[in-house]
Amino acid sequence: MRRSRLRKRCKRRLGSRATTSLARLLCDTNRRDQARTMLAQIYNWFTEDFDAADSKDAKALLEELNQ
Repeated sequence: MRRSRLRKRCKRRLGSRATTSLARLLCDTNRRDQARTMLAQIYNWFTEDFDAADSKDAKALLEELNQ
């Protein structure tokens, strides 16, 4: 059970990392709305580990996109 939970958490972090990178690319190519929508969906996956670097990075970019 614990191994399954750890595996799931790792998949979410990798997904968050990839999505954050793609959102930055979209932002750089003037597609901020698409970046915001995509990143918000992924960020809402998180129910724990809000102090993790990936989560903080996604949150910071999402806040920047919301301005």
